Amino acid sequence: MRASLLALATAGALLISAPVWSLNLIGGGSGNPFSKYASTGPHTTVSEAAGSECTVYRPANLTSGHPVILWGNGTGTGPGTYQGGLNHWASWGYVVVAANTQNAGSGEEMLGCLDYLTDNTMASQLNLNRVGTSGHSQGGGGSLMSGRDSRITATAPMQPYIQGLGHDQSSLDQQAGTMLLL
Repeated sequence: MRASLLALATAGALLISAPVWSLNLIGGGSGNPFSKYASTGPHTTVSEAAGSECTVYRPANLTSGHPVILWGNGTGTGPGTYQGGLNHWASWGYVVVAANTQNAGSGEEMLGCLDYLTDNTMASQLNLNRVGTSGHSQGGGGSLMSGRDSRITATAPMQPYIQGLGHDQSSLDQQAGTMLLL
C-alpha cells in the first residue's frame, strides 16, 4: 500500500513539477508516465547517514542536476518504515533526504535536512532549484509546513495531519511552489 502511495505521489510530483509546455496531453510521446514510474528506475541506490539527524536515499552514482525530495515520517515511525518508496524515488534520480524523527510535523527537521545537503559536499551534484517535500500523516503536515520555505518548488503531502503540533492552518495558502494533496 505504501509503495503504491509513493508511486502515485512520484507521478503526481513529476506532473506538477514539469513545465506545462513539456506535457503532451493530446497524445504521442513515449508512453504513460504513470505506468512508467510505477517500475523501479534505472539507478542503483544507496542510503547513508546525513549527520545524526537525516538519512539520504540517492542514486549510487551521483552525476549532476539531481532534484531533491525532503521526506517527513508519520508519527512514531522513522525513515526505515518508508525505505522501499524512498529508494524507489532515488532509483529515478532523486536525492531523497528523510528526517530521523518520529515527530516531523513542524517541518523544521525536514528543512534542517535541506540545510545539511546545501552545506554538504554533494551540493554541487544537486539541483537546488528543484526541491520538493512529501511526507505521510504527521510528516505530511511537516511537508506543508516546510512547503512555505522559498526554496521549495513542489509539495505533495500524503494524508497530512494538520491539527495541533504547531501546525499553522494557513500553511495551505502559503506554499512557495505547486501543491498536490494526496
